[in-house]
Amino acid sequence: MSDFDSDPAVQLNPQASSNINAENPQTHSISGGTKRDSEGQPRSSLRQASRAWDHFTRRTINGEMKAVCNHCGKGFAGQQSSGTSHLLNHIDRCPKQIQESAPAPASSPSQASKVYKKKDAFDKALARQKIARMIIMHELPLRFVEYEGFRDLMSFVQPLLGKICRNTVKREVFKLFDFEKAKTMALLEDITSKVSITTDMWTSSNQKKGYMVVTVHFIDNSWTLRNRILRFIYVPSPHTAEALSNELAKCLLDWNVDRRLSTITIDNCSTNDAMIPLLLAKFPPSSFLLNGKLLHVRCCAHILNLIVKDGLDAIGDGIEKVRNSVNYWTSSPKRIELFEDTANRQLKLNCSKSLVLDCKTRWNSTYLMLEVALIYKDVFTRLKHRDNQYKHLPTEVEWELARVVCERLKPFYTMTEMFSGTKYPTANLFFPIICEIRLSLNAWLNSSCDVIKNMAKRFGESSVVCNSNSSSVVMGMWDVQKFNAFKSQHIRKRVKSELDTYLEEEDKTTPDFDILMWWKVNRSRYPILSEIARDLLAVPVSTVASESAFSAGGRCLSPHRSRLHPSTVEALMCTQNWIWAQLKGEIPKDKVMNGEEINGEVTDNDDEEETQPCSE
Repeated sequence: MSDFDSDPAVQLNPQASSNINAENPQTHSISGGTKRDSEGQPRSSLRQASRAWDHFTRRTINGEMKAVCNHCGKGFAGQQSSGTSHLLNHIDRCPKQIQESAPAPASSPSQASKVYKKKDAFDKALARQKIARMIIMHELPLRFVEYEGFRDLMSFVQPLLGKICRNTVKREVFKLFDFEKAKTMALLEDITSKVSITTDMWTSSNQKKGYMVVTVHFIDNSWTLRNRILRFIYVPSPHTAEALSNELAKCLLDWNVDRRLSTITIDNCSTNDAMIPLLLAKFPPSSFLLNGKLLHVRCCAHILNLIVKDGLDAIGDGIEKVRNSVNYWTSSPKRIELFEDTANRQLKLNCSKSLVLDCKTRWNSTYLMLEVALIYKDVFTRLKHRDNQYKHLPTEVEWELARVVCERLKPFYTMTEMFSGTKYPTANLFFPIICEIRLSLNAWLNSSCDVIKNMAKRFGESSVVCNSNSSSVVMGMWDVQKFNAFKSQHIRKRVKSELDTYLEEEDKTTPDFDILMWWKVNRSRYPILSEIARDLLAVPVSTVASESAFSAGGRCLSPHRSRLHPSTVEALMCTQNWIWAQLKGEIPKDKVMNGEEINGEVTDNDDEEETQPCSE
């Protein structure tokens, strides 16, 4: 509530006030002499002596007597029976009066910061909005504004701000959420292409509640790949296929993207497999590409992870001594210091990488552990002579096995990182990567190392299973030959179509080839194909964009903030995503918030942290 909302006041324009004074014969000056009120009665000398009338002028407005502030033009009850207490209270708080009575500008820079300038009128509503924006962006607690240090700082920097409580910040958060949501909706309405969706589930360890995040991916009119979080939804247990499909369908309808949806990328699990048919039944088939045949895309990174984890089981305990060595030398600060001293001072390796112990259920952590351990191979050998308790030194055969396994895992690690990109298209990278994996597995089958042969066999068996369960993700090598046959058949035609001209294009791809820029430049040559490419290149082959939101969700729902209401959690998560996208230049500058469009009231029905009211 504003500081002046409790006063029986009427807001006036200062310029309008001067016009009323000139035109209204019943305007009374309060400066000196015996004056009479609108009823012709002389005013008492006590009231004349009040210092309030040094700052107010009594005027008749719409038949009522008002006391109008000479500084801000605000009108208050001006009858004799009203007294002057409310006028004196306003004088002490009037922003215009405070600024006008401020000392003259200081001559030195150190004093200049203490001076209020009349042209820089303080906007209390805008200040609250900026504070809420800061709290959202940097994941600060809502109670941050109640910290004594913050209040002390604000009382020094801007006393006019007053005290702010967490409920006030919460209301500002919802205002920002509504405003940024409207901008994001307008952004989606402006594009003419199809959109893709990624979604995933996450259970908060502090709240023990399940949340579904829905992220939209699209290529805008400037041929730039974008993604935005649409919803961060609390889904009550049990998380059945029907419950997930209902929440997802509601999200698509609320954001009006159901008729422009091309694909949905989700993890490869039975619940998600059952969810897709239920979702298809909620919309007409014409809403989707090929009546929904391409709607379901399984996360390639997830499938690749399952394949590699299965293949690593063939190694058994082959790298166990490497793991035990890393565990030993990272188990205490003293051992870490001894290890670093041996590596940097004695052996002069000058490597900045630190030893990292893997998690057996995450193959990528195993790869990173082996990669770093192989760098420090000589350090482990030297430390064997410096620490008699170190009993886990790998043999040369075990070091060689670790090296071979690390080399075999590197392509999978690189490919997983490529699949996980969110700033560039991944749909065009998928097929060459799958082909490269298949060729590597064929080569491993001829390896002289039995462990590598077994790994290749396990990889191959797992990929066959994934292929049978995910026809939209894993393709066979014969598709390359089919494409080449199709290409040669079409370029022999006499009447060239747009597709024929495209197929005759010389392959100019390079490692830094920007496929979106190529289509942007050549869209006038291929108007139809460019629209198809725009729809398909927006399809993500992994759910990483949605999963990354859970990292921020974990910080948002920390043990100290576990009582946040789900609606507040969604407002914080979504608004943070939208604001940071704006700051990174992903939203046109003409749609940047100006601070005056979101100052409307919002109903607060949240039940978070504490239910006791707070005063400002």
